[in-house]
Amino acid sequence: MNGLSASQAVLLVAKREFVTQTRSRSFVIGLVVTLVIFGIYGLVLRFIGDQSSSDTVGVTPDSTALAAVLQQATSAADRTLTIVEVDRAAGEQQVRDDDLDALLTGAPGSYQLIGRDAVGPELQGLVEGVMSRA
Repeated sequence: MNGLSASQAVLLVAKREFVTQTRSRSFVIGLVVTLVIFGIYGLVLRFIGDQSSSDTVGVTPDSTALAAVLQQATSAADRTLTIVEVDRAAGEQQVRDDDLDALLTGAPGSYQLIGRDAVGPELQGLVEGVMSRA
């Protein structure tokens, strides 16, 4: 007798089912849709990753000494920082209006970083690092 063993029979049936399923139209359509979704997802992630980090910080006249050092630190961190000189009242209003991401105010030794709700952690860490060196 030349019959199949149980494991051979299972493998034969599994192979037939796999080939049948992969040749069906719904499998091919589902595979193409899945690949398109993953492609779009990859493009979106790449687009987001290519966006450079950019912030706008207002600097009051008493804290302009940090402006040049802050600009150098952001360049080293591969970020873009726009520094705008403003008086404190105008700067606070621009922060509330979302025209500025933050306002740096105060004299050396008592600098203060003001944001609308909270200053972004990357910007805050960068400014705190500059303030501690100054």
